[in-house]
Amino acid sequence: MSDTSQPNIRFGGEPGFLPGGGARAAYQVGVLKAIAAIADCHTLPFRTLSGISAGAINAMGLARRAGDFTEAVLNLERLWTGMRPGGVFSMEYSALQKFLSRHGKPVSLLNNMPLRELLTRKVADDGAVARHIEHGILDGFAVTASNYSTGEATTFFQAHPETLAWQTRRRHSVATTIGVPHLLASSTLPLLFPAERIGNHYIVDGSLRMTQPLSPVIKMGADRILVIGVRNESLPV
Repeated sequence: MSDTSQPNIRFGGEPGFLPGGGARAAYQVGVLKAIAAIADCHTLPFRTLSGISAGAINAMGLARRAGDFTEAVLNLERLWTGMRPGGVFSMEYSALQKFLSRHGKPVSLLNNMPLRELLTRKVADDGAVARHIEHGILDGFAVTASNYSTGEATTFFQAHPETLAWQTRRRHSVATTIGVPHLLASSTLPLLFPAERIGNHYIVDGSLRMTQPLSPVIKMGADRILVIGVRNESLPV
């Protein structure tokens, strides 16, 4: 798509990295909407995607609709503008009792089942990511979380078969088909929400352990990266 009133910008397959931060993820969608308005492309302009915490939800929304970038962004906009607290968590008195009791087994303060149901309805993958990778629209997609069992940052990735898993100090990767459990794990704040069990491991928010957030897209072959963040980098004078 193009707009003569806007600069004609072409993206050369830069990877996209989407950090977390709750409402910051909603801000990311505003940036993506602006990119979609000025970009001269129909399919996703990012060949690889990586998301952490709430940014993982946005990354999945883009990955599963990589064939129609504008529609992917509009769907994410509808997701975030329609989100309400009751659609993310519920608070049960019995869970609070357990959380505060010395004898009860503390699981979490809040129940994130509403968020699980919301993600299942709105962004759950139906095999589209694998098809986009097979057809060359997408090279790879990664979601990073923190592994309670190992104390490492675990990156779950879905990419071409020739993409090798990697392991470095306090970081390792797992090739898999990414689904709602991985999104929940990456965005689960400890104590507030229950840890997500994936295989034999308990997984929580990826921002706790990820000291090198750009690593996944680099490992999947990126040489240029677009990062959507909200940190104010201005320095006092």
